Amino acid sequence: MTRPEAKRQVRPKGGLSCSRTSWRGRQAYVLANNLVRLITLTGGGHVAEFWFQESSGFPTLNPLWVPPWTTMEPHQYREKLHAELYGAPLTGKLLSGLVGHNLCLDYFGLPSNEEAKQGLSLHGEAPSAKWQKSGARATSEYAALELTVRLPVAGLRFRREIKIRRNESIAYFNETVTNDRKADHLFHWTQHVTLGPPFLDPQSRVAVSATKGRTFPHGYENKALLESSRDFRWPNAPGHEGGFVNLTRSFTRPGRGFVVIVQLDPRREVEFIAAVSTQHGLLLAYCFSRRDFPW
Repeated sequence: MTRPEAKRQVRPKGGLSCSRTSWRGRQAYVLANNLVRLITLTGGGHVAEFWFQESSGFPTLNPLWVPPWTTMEPHQYREKLHAELYGAPLTGKLLSGLVGHNLCLDYFGLPSNEEAKQGLSLHGEAPSAKWQKSGARATSEYAALELTVRLPVAGLRFRREIKIRRNESIAYFNETVTNDRKADHLFHWTQHVTLGPPFLDPQSRVAVSATKGRTFPHGYENKALLESSRDFRWPNAPGHEGGFVNLTRSFTRPGRGFVVIVQLDPRREVEFIAAVSTQHGLLLAYCFSRRDFPW
């Protein structure tokens, strides 16, 4: 994999930097310290890569999913030009730029028929809009980047600060949603993280601070691994062909998929979801407040 070359560094100190860069022909920023590099795109705000520096001595694999097709800036999607390659606007606008960690705002899933006629697409305005840099800083202790985006249809503004500290392999996210209107607005705020091969393989494992869950009521495109509409105790879910499936080892059946919702442990203040590649000796984990994401 060819790594992008950084441009216009912001005050590097002790290996800490925030730079504008190009990622596969797309506008991006890279945060770096002496251990890790994180790349986030301005088109849709997607986090494309998070990996150890070669000089760190740790595995340099990027665990985040990168699509096999060539992506583009999603805000530049035009149906007449791009529908044949990426699909109709309903899903194609998002798929044209989708990669890695995706924010779904102000709704998760498909828009209504009426919303679709107005040009809205999968997972809301945020992952298809152009984000703007509103701040960047590098000190002797941390490097930080702030990106913002306006959602004119929803009437929302979103701000995300990403910070990395010296000698840590951790990225800290601080996010704020502001309602620009005078009326209340009900919205979804979902972190849609997609991991991919070669990080994920049949030997990879998943750990979640979950207690119980329920399987999806609509199967999985005739390739369901699990029985539909069944309650279960994490991690053992009822299998489509009988018995139970240990969801910590859910990649052992090629061609089979599933969707579940799980309740996170109500006794914890900080929850987690983690994936481990035993083949590559690498773990990626998300830790977050339960009051923000209890399911």
